[in-house]
Amino acid sequence: RVVCGVRCESSTPQITTMASAVNNLDDEVGVPPDPDATLVPPPSLSSSAKLVFLCPNDAEKILPGLITIAKPNDSSSDECTGGNSAHISLQSSMRDTARCIIVGRQASAADIRVDHKSVSRRHTAMYYKQNSHVVIQDLGGKHGTYVNNQRLEKHGKIELPLEAKKHVIRFGNAPLICQIIIPDTQQKQFQKEMQHVSEEDKDHSQLSQPLQQSETA
Repeated sequence: RVVCGVRCESSTPQITTMASAVNNLDDEVGVPPDPDATLVPPPSLSSSAKLVFLCPNDAEKILPGLITIAKPNDSSSDECTGGNSAHISLQSSMRDTARCIIVGRQASAADIRVDHKSVSRRHTAMYYKQNSHVVIQDLGGKHGTYVNNQRLEKHGKIELPLEAKKHVIRFGNAPLICQIIIPDTQQKQFQKEMQHVSEEDKDHSQLSQPLQQSETA
């Protein structure tokens, strides 16, 4: 089905059968074993990291044929969004025992298929490393993987710290970008919420002071 210019494939028996056949793909592309590679969000994060795929406005006409997101069985929280963008959480692989999300041109193996000549069949892998980082790993494609405008070494990787931040990924020369949005940690989220409550209490106290003075007068 096509939603907002991005084709998303819902779960089907065919996808389930195909997923079982490619569960060993992580080993083939050189992704480390668990726990150095996993799609289980670290407990320290307040939520799962998000992958947001965007195209420039002048590319809207080609977007429907450019990106396909194969949806997993438990994808109720993931959705295609408006205009020329789509998002998915960094835990939504179509493969039953996947340790990573794979971006590539090969429809039978990529969780996120980018149909562009500069994108390799298996181009980039993304996953969590234990409770410390989000990892972006190049899978050896000719045209490379770029993170924040820096090209990774062939088969190289970059470890992004678990800090609330947005990073930009590009795959070869494909006319789209992927923003990976890392949320706050549980601790920082709690601190922000407590600070917000404290500021609200302070504002309420300041507002009540003139009223108390008026009643005293």
